[in-house]
Amino acid sequence: MATATAKGQLGPISDHETYPVSVFMRLTGLSKWAMRSARSAGLVVRTVGKRRYVRGADWSAFLATIEE
Repeated sequence: MATATAKGQLGPISDHETYPVSVFMRLTGLSKWAMRSARSAGLVVRTVGKRRYVRGADWSAFLATIEE
């Protein structure tokens, strides 16, 4: 599992890690609205019980689909 960085500091997302959504949002700097938009655009968020997770590999795949 990933460790959180200092508040306000972005961190790397590894393809080999799985992140709780709250940690993922902190590391990427995404707001709730941006996260919702990413999910609508195809970012896979997995739910286990009441907890939600993002795999680093899913983030990389999602970024590859975004047009510049």
